Amino acid sequence: VYWGPNADEFDPEHFIDSDTYRWPRDAFLGFSTGHRNCIGQKFAVVEGVCILSKLIRKYEILIPADLKNRSFEEQKTYLL
Repeated sequence: VYWGPNADEFDPEHFIDSDTYRWPRDAFLGFSTGHRNCIGQKFAVVEGVCILSKLIRKYEILIPADLKNRSFEEQKTYLL
């Protein structure tokens, strides 16, 4: 339905937007949904939170000294 007659073939262009085609974002779900979803999805989310909390506990996250007196928007633009 979403990908047309060649839905069973490997075609990376299914995921490339063009002027005349925008691939349906709800047609591909990495972890999937429903009763066939990824059995490791919850584990991956919990593991990610654990790793992030260990990093935050171990390191002190500071902004560079030359950015301290700038506005939040300038800091965000520079850091991101």
